[in-house]
Amino acid sequence: MMDTKVLSRDDIDNETLEIIAEACQISTKDIEDIYSCVHQQLDHVSHSQPGRSEWFQIVLSFDEGIELERWCRALQRVVRANAVLRTRLVQCRGLGVLQVVIKEDHATEHLSGDVEEYLRDDQARRMDFGVPLLRSAFIGRSFVLTIHHAIMDYWSLTTLVQQDIVMAFLGEAPPERPQFKEFVAHCLAIDEGAAKAFWASRFDSRRLPVIFPPVAPGHTPYPSQAVEKEIVLTHQLGPGSISPTHVPTFAEAAWALTEATYADSDSISYGFVLSGRSPTLGGLESTLGPMHVEVPMQVNLNIQQRKGMTVEQLVKDRAASLRQLQAHPALQYGLTNISLVNEAAQVSSKFQTLFNIIPALPPKFSAASDAPAPIRMDRVLWQARTLPALILRCKLESINRDGATQGPGATRILLKTLYDPAVLPERQLHRILNQFEHTLRVLAEVPLTSRLDRLPLFNKHDLGEVMRWNHDGALRNGRSIDAALGALFPGIPSGRCKVWLASLQNPNELAPIGSVGQLWLEGPELSSASSPYLLSTLQQQVPPWVLSSDSHHPQPTGLFIRTGYLAKYIETGSGEDNELCVVGRQENRVKINNQTVQLEEVEGLIMHHDDVQDAAVFTKIAAGRTQLVAMVVPRCTVTPGDTDSDSSSDTEAIFAGEIKEMRGQQLLLDSVRRHAGEGFSSERHKIPTVWHAIEQFPYLEEGSGISGLHTVDREALRRWLKLRR
Repeated sequence: MMDTKVLSRDDIDNETLEIIAEACQISTKDIEDIYSCVHQQLDHVSHSQPGRSEWFQIVLSFDEGIELERWCRALQRVVRANAVLRTRLVQCRGLGVLQVVIKEDHATEHLSGDVEEYLRDDQARRMDFGVPLLRSAFIGRSFVLTIHHAIMDYWSLTTLVQQDIVMAFLGEAPPERPQFKEFVAHCLAIDEGAAKAFWASRFDSRRLPVIFPPVAPGHTPYPSQAVEKEIVLTHQLGPGSISPTHVPTFAEAAWALTEATYADSDSISYGFVLSGRSPTLGGLESTLGPMHVEVPMQVNLNIQQRKGMTVEQLVKDRAASLRQLQAHPALQYGLTNISLVNEAAQVSSKFQTLFNIIPALPPKFSAASDAPAPIRMDRVLWQARTLPALILRCKLESINRDGATQGPGATRILLKTLYDPAVLPERQLHRILNQFEHTLRVLAEVPLTSRLDRLPLFNKHDLGEVMRWNHDGALRNGRSIDAALGALFPGIPSGRCKVWLASLQNPNELAPIGSVGQLWLEGPELSSASSPYLLSTLQQQVPPWVLSSDSHHPQPTGLFIRTGYLAKYIETGSGEDNELCVVGRQENRVKINNQTVQLEEVEGLIMHHDDVQDAAVFTKIAAGRTQLVAMVVPRCTVTPGDTDSDSSSDTEAIFAGEIKEMRGQQLLLDSVRRHAGEGFSSERHKIPTVWHAIEQFPYLEEGSGISGLHTVDREALRRWLKLRR
């Protein structure tokens, strides 16, 4: 049942009013106003956990001679004029979370001691239901302002401190701003039908997006660690430059490409932060309060299509997307409501990356021409809420050729990343950030007509690592690459053997570390391999990524083998450890609903079911569309009469009764289907729609497959399945 919307204290009965006052530990006469929350406030509150409230801390330093009490009075004056700064949150049955404006004058504490110690203690203090969401303190001549994100966004915070309080401090009248309550009324009046139609048009359920980074089932992400990086883009005329006004669009386009690289998908999703302060609000955009929005973005790159997307098409697509969002009243519809418009929106709303482009704080106050230089902005601290696992915050600064701010020469991107190390190990995060920078520079340098699948996206940092691994022969914990490959490929020679992963999109380069690539082997002794499998796949020619003009590959040391397998390097999270993970055969990489599916991944999940001994998954065209078909071997003894070798005489003649379908296994198949549904809850295109229980699979002859992977005679199963009606 939907909560009743409240726009005034008069909407509250006396009994509820007493409950609200008790929750705030005040008298009812101290309550000035009450109204509902907007969606973004609810998002910040609903994800909060004890010790994990989302807040800002801004730290200022005051030189000797600056009157501290004068600053306190200026802050008090601004708080008195803006009800949102005197707001508390209270949860009421049937009314949801309400904003309660309190009649009180703000008081700043004056303390002695260490600022760092105060910041740590302040972060541990409660800032949730029923308590003030703004507090301030002077510790010596350092001023700390702590504000909950539920009542203040980044624009409001910087405007509050750099403009409104400064003007009051200088004896000027602060701007008269619309009250946040007016913005609440605007949001509650959004046309439901128009909002649903608008958001439904932005998500394509024919291509469900992939979420990056993937989060293990049962793990609740928390981005507790931070990494900072600086990127400088020049703006001289000619190639290798983009206009300063276009940097935000190119940055988002670069992230979309970067995420697609690691997600192994043309359709990806991430969250994007917008200020929400559109001119369509009719003056409300200047209010103080949380008007920002976090919206899911589904981006379909069409890299693998015959006529692939170009750089220009991608950049224009992202620019048009932002323009449409900023101009539409449904921008404030709320993440929960957006997730309900269709299946793709539901998947996209579970994003695990939040991308945010924000202006940088100037080194000193500049809102007023005679602002007091002896007051310095030391830093802004920010604690994120529980979700998502990766947050990218890009502050943009204009710099001149001497490095000073506010010059025309270049744009400096100060990239601060918050991440969950349990989801992304630090070394892999650095690789991702290097890849983002490389991709951004490539987009700025290449002609706009360049196709995305022909971009040189293998960065120099990854090249150095791969070269070092192959030179040292060490892949993990001192274990040689030869030893690792020997466990995978029977008959691999004991001499030196190099491992290369070629890009799936661009055959002229290698794949970034952490992305899926074609597995190639190189070595002088590969011709002596005893494995029939290896001998059958020898490639006498040099691969295209070695011959490419952009290649930094050293002189080839022997034959190359294109194994036919796909693999990726994975970070183990323990120091320098990396592992080579084979994900499956390239011919088992299929498309379902325009989404890539690796059949071995589906088989692996099915085989984790306790009652399944073996599994094989195939595609079959049925009912006019390509479907996944799963064949499973139960962990049970087959009794007479439980199998069916198929009534087709052709089938029996071909297989001589080797492949027999089992009857009476519907309960098992239903259980396995539910298991697959839980494992692929956000990737439903990977769930097989047709299921068969098989007594036993036929197997290939010993040594003809790859050790540790399936050695099932897939071709025999495929022929059997083809003859099934």
